Amino acid sequence: MTNYYALIRQEIKEEFNYNCQLCFEEFLSLELQIHHILRRSDGGRNNKSNLICLCGPCHMHTHNYNITHNKKGHRIMYLRPFTKLRAI
Repeated sequence: MTNYYALIRQEIKEEFNYNCQLCFEEFLSLELQIHHILRRSDGGRNNKSNLICLCGPCHMHTHNYNITHNKKGHRIMYLRPFTKLRAI
């Protein structure tokens, strides 16, 4: 039995026509990854309004360099909320 999140992931890929939403290249379904716009660790959910598909390299760059806009200038990700430093 396929789980709900697997179905959502496939719907997202189909909705974006199997195109990475950062570089806009077309990929096979298995080559695309699902990216949470608002990170789950920051309260983001697994609903369609919080998910986009990215190719592997773009997904890695998005997280490593805190990329927030694609090459068309559209916002793809919220900046991670500021976390206070603990006093020592």
